[in-house]
Amino acid sequence: MRRSVSWLVVAVLLLCAGPASAQTQLLSKRSGGEARVMAGHSFLPSNLVVWPFVTTHFGTTTGFGLAKWQRTGQDDEGNTIEDSMTLGAFNEAFDLGIAFTDWLGIQARFGGNINAGANLTSALSVGAIFSAQTEGGLVLRLFQGGGFHLAIKAGAGYLNGKRLQPLEMLQVDENGGLSIQRSRLLTKVSGWDVGPTLMMAYAPAAWFGMQTSFTFNYGKLTFSDTTMENKNISWGAGVNFDARSIGFPLAIPVVYQLDRALEDDAKLEHRTESGFFYSGRDNLNLGLSMATKLGDEDKEYLGEFRMVYYW
Repeated sequence: MRRSVSWLVVAVLLLCAGPASAQTQLLSKRSGGEARVMAGHSFLPSNLVVWPFVTTHFGTTTGFGLAKWQRTGQDDEGNTIEDSMTLGAFNEAFDLGIAFTDWLGIQARFGGNINAGANLTSALSVGAIFSAQTEGGLVLRLFQGGGFHLAIKAGAGYLNGKRLQPLEMLQVDENGGLSIQRSRLLTKVSGWDVGPTLMMAYAPAAWFGMQTSFTFNYGKLTFSDTTMENKNISWGAGVNFDARSIGFPLAIPVVYQLDRALEDDAKLEHRTESGFFYSGRDNLNLGLSMATKLGDEDKEYLGEFRMVYYW
């Protein structure tokens, strides 16, 4: 990850430090990626706002994450105990988009995830989850003009994997003794979800753009013999500041997401995302992003290196 960060910083510095004539030639090169450009502004993809444009693209995303939360339970004597859990995560994903026409296309993502306890207590209690996930959908552009873009998406996702949980294979028998059930050490994890999304984007100027999306999801997630039904809505909105118009090819997004499960006593979850992206070419999206969960005792942190090429 450090090599990727160093390489990106050096590349940006070299581009910015080049002669004015080289910068002018670079900024005028606009091969590919026109579908994500409005009013001279190139929009950026985000994890918190659904991509609203019909584009042909391919990209990779490498992510690292950390989650911390408090767990409350009881000991053998019925006393309340609290413990802190820490979970580490690694993700590698590939993004694909195909534009059949200017107004109709598909989007897809294929990825693998590893989530594991980051300390002894978490490793024993939570264990580790290894999964592969695919998601995709049909994107329809409803309107575009005057720097405004409106689209809808019908999407679905599927997850399949295994959960490794050492404590699950230790069972207490009738006499209070411990027995080992190896079949419970590695259990199946699977899930699916479907839902529509309404997406909008607006660019009043070349240096500034806004995006928003509203999604309803319904799905089920199965851990071993337990199946949970999920219904949730999420709203994401973000702004992007791009200094390319003044000769400095750097874009900075600021994104916010509000998410809520449709069940009794569910809490609102707030997340934010920002980063640094090279903006010298419309057909290339290259940069780093950081996302976190806000306003809750449970904490989440995610860092990503993203590279997407547009045709």
